Amino acid sequence: DTLGLMQAIAQPERQLTAILGIQWGDEGKGKITDTVTQEADIIVRAQGGNNAAHAVTVDGQKYVFRILPSGLLQPGKVGVIGHGTVVDPKILVKEIEDLRQRGVLISPENLKISGNAHVTLPYHTRLYALKDFRAKEIGTTKRGVGPVYVDKMSRIGIRISELVAPELLAKRLRENLAQKNQEYDALFGSDGLDFDEIYAEYRALGESLRPFVTDTTAYLTDALQAGKRIVAEGAQAIGLDMDHGPYPYNTSSSPTTAGLSAGSGLPPQ
Repeated sequence: DTLGLMQAIAQPERQLTAILGIQWGDEGKGKITDTVTQEADIIVRAQGGNNAAHAVTVDGQKYVFRILPSGLLQPGKVGVIGHGTVVDPKILVKEIEDLRQRGVLISPENLKISGNAHVTLPYHTRLYALKDFRAKEIGTTKRGVGPVYVDKMSRIGIRISELVAPELLAKRLRENLAQKNQEYDALFGSDGLDFDEIYAEYRALGESLRPFVTDTTAYLTDALQAGKRIVAEGAQAIGLDMDHGPYPYNTSSSPTTAGLSAGSGLPPQ
């Protein structure tokens, strides 16, 4: 009984609601988020990237959310993209533009992006185009999300705060490309990627996203203290968790309540 489930979730006294899948994904989390958000103030995406797609249909119109929180279709709500997410700037800018063209308000007042979220760059998706990237197919979406999390844990990732700072972006991108291009040549005999081309494109994307960037952990902490109601919208599902799912057929982030807490800065209690 989906309606009964939604009514049970949307209890007025509950300040924080986490919505996550307990199977393999595709359980209808976007639709439930959109409904529950009617009784909330803020919706948070805290993990995953554009390897997730939540579809919501309103008045016969279908909306697909890949990085933006689904609840943004509800008027007067604030969407937050937390530091645990992976952000493909090209996809995010296109999502924002597409929603605006369809009459949905997206502005710095109702969308906050963490400066600590990591960025998907062309060298992440490039790996999937190299035929010897993996001997065994594990069913990934091939959108570069896994390689971004690898770089994050290797301490060489580029974050949103660097994407929106041209000098920092140039420095970090030049360093990373030197390493990545060496790997392409040594491991795959492949040509490298061009710094100038990538820098020009991603500097412009950073300019587009700069007004939305803020300290989302501080924002959410203040919201909790002010009594705001928050919905944490999970991506994927527990069955795909790296520790709890059937390794290696997993997603690259933790789609559990613990993952939503860590990726948003919301306290686990």
